[in-house]
Amino acid sequence: RHLEKTFKKIIDDSPYIDGYIYEEKGVVAGYVLCTFSYSNEWGGHYVHIDELYIKPEFQNMGFGTKILEYIENVYQDEVVGVTLLVNEDNEGAKYLFERKGFDENMYVQMYKIIK
Repeated sequence: RHLEKTFKKIIDDSPYIDGYIYEEKGVVAGYVLCTFSYSNEWGGHYVHIDELYIKPEFQNMGFGTKILEYIENVYQDEVVGVTLLVNEDNEGAKYLFERKGFDENMYVQMYKIIK
């Protein structure tokens, strides 16, 4: 729905969003979109993985792990942590994130779209 707007922000070098495409042997296997914020509770900036998508034919091949490790390495000197959201019924993604050290927090995400 917002793909063109998001892509333009990335191309325009917005300080609020980065995007990466993951290729395997010249074929796009997936992508990740990262946004940035600050947390008083955490004591610093953090990166939020807004979207991490692996095409079905590339799932369960270690690409999600590689992308998560890449994000941690790229931003390790700039942020204190990484956040993400996962659908409760996406067991494969939850398993991946838990294996990579992500924990559920005690908060319920709430939102209000104003535009």
